[in-house]
Amino acid sequence: MTSFSDREKGEELVHFRKEDERLLRKLLEKVKAQADKVDTKEAEDHAESELAKLKDILEKYKVAEKDLKALIDWKHEA
Repeated sequence: MTSFSDREKGEELVHFRKEDERLLRKLLEKVKAQADKVDTKEAEDHAESELAKLKDILEKYKVAEKDLKALIDWKHEA
């Protein structure tokens, strides 16, 4: 049987790991935004490549272009 303090330590560890993940995701978003500003050609090429790959995957479903772009935007929000 584990003591209550062991449980609290475990919950605290989980909390701080989730908080670290949230902060790292936020930092990654900032780094990507800065990189996109500096190297706009690379950012455009990456976006086009991503869209082309998504089109290949969803080709049989005849998804509209605006919906494909919405999916990519959604992917980058998470």
